[in-house]
Amino acid sequence: MSVLRIGGVRMAAGLEWERGLVTDAPARRIARQRRRPLAVDVVGQTGFLDEAEGAEGTKPLAGVLATMLQERQEAEDWVAFVEEDADADAGPEWRLAVVRSFGSVLLPDGDAVYGSLEQAFEALGDAGGENVLVVATEGVAERFTGELSVKVDKVIDVQAIVRASEEIDALAAVPTSGWSRKRIRRVAALVALVTGALAGWSYRAELERLAWGEEEKPERPKVRVVVETDRFLSFCRDELEQRELYLAGFDRVAVFCHSSFKASGGGREKKLKDRAVLEVRWKLREGLSPRVYGGLAEQLLEGWYMAAVRDDGSAVALSPLPQVLVLAEKARKENTALFRARVDGRFALRGFSVGYEWKKKPEVALETHKPLAHAVSMITGFAGLEVTGAAFEDGAWRFEGGRPRPRRMFEDKFMKLEKFARPVVAASGEREIAG
Repeated sequence: MSVLRIGGVRMAAGLEWERGLVTDAPARRIARQRRRPLAVDVVGQTGFLDEAEGAEGTKPLAGVLATMLQERQEAEDWVAFVEEDADADAGPEWRLAVVRSFGSVLLPDGDAVYGSLEQAFEALGDAGGENVLVVATEGVAERFTGELSVKVDKVIDVQAIVRASEEIDALAAVPTSGWSRKRIRRVAALVALVTGALAGWSYRAELERLAWGEEEKPERPKVRVVVETDRFLSFCRDELEQRELYLAGFDRVAVFCHSSFKASGGGREKKLKDRAVLEVRWKLREGLSPRVYGGLAEQLLEGWYMAAVRDDGSAVALSPLPQVLVLAEKARKENTALFRARVDGRFALRGFSVGYEWKKKPEVALETHKPLAHAVSMITGFAGLEVTGAAFEDGAWRFEGGRPRPRRMFEDKFMKLEKFARPVVAASGEREIAG
């Protein structure tokens, strides 16, 4: 890894990017096993980095570039070349950052630093093929044309990179969940002291309950929760990409991503209540027999958590997603006019149809014919928007939500859902069962 000075600002390069967002225990495991204790979430992905060159608190260059290019809808496949400032205090070595994105996703090994153009192109190989947008800072673009006769599709301004970095989160240490031994000893001593002081009163209350025959009523506290939009859409996208959606003789008619599933039946479906769930529906084509194609469809759907093929030729399959609810933070509700102005400015002229409802749920609906990965990259990172559901019907994706509206839930129920917080796809690439 390296920390480069771009436009006078220190930015980190060489992060290892995960396919989606990684938090909690999986993030701690990756940080520990790969010795990359720093992390940052950008455009629906998490990047990990070591502590070399004092990277904590710096902005990720790859995340800044991805945000710039995806917001402007430049391309889904691109490679960017950014050189360090000529007067940077980095010794005699000239350094060049190379960032690659495929399908609007930063590649795990697509963020690197090289000492020359030749090294960069040798390492890049054939990744910069046809239909790949090539962007570069001004100095590199001139060298491409003069030394390598390589066409640069777009020249990016270094100061534009600096301005875009102001909206990106900085690298921070992955939080640990363990307590130090010193802290444990202090807490144990405090507990012993308080227990001894209150023992008499505790026994007295217990004796009074026994004498009067009163039963202690356990409290069941509640918490306020909201949907973490970036996690929800990233998990939905990842699960769809892992699934085979083709059924012989059937047409896929709808795809739904529920942030909180409303179970209407019993058995296994009841276990999915209030969980994030991917739902896919199919319909048998006209003239085909359900008796012939129904059995084949059931075989193809065996890998789903729950699936059904009905006699009328309809089929449905469900797959649980990891937990997407988080505890709500105290914050003032954004003014309606300001919220709508921000939404229009982000989506209205960028391939989305925007619709609003007054004092209803959902408050806003975003419709687009963009591929899911591109749409998700546009929505993730947009502050103050809670997406509670996504659906694909009639060739278009529809995302519903609005300003965050915390809802109350029993704390023990929320903690039970927390068991399903791990990603569907493990860091090793092996599939885990979310249910």
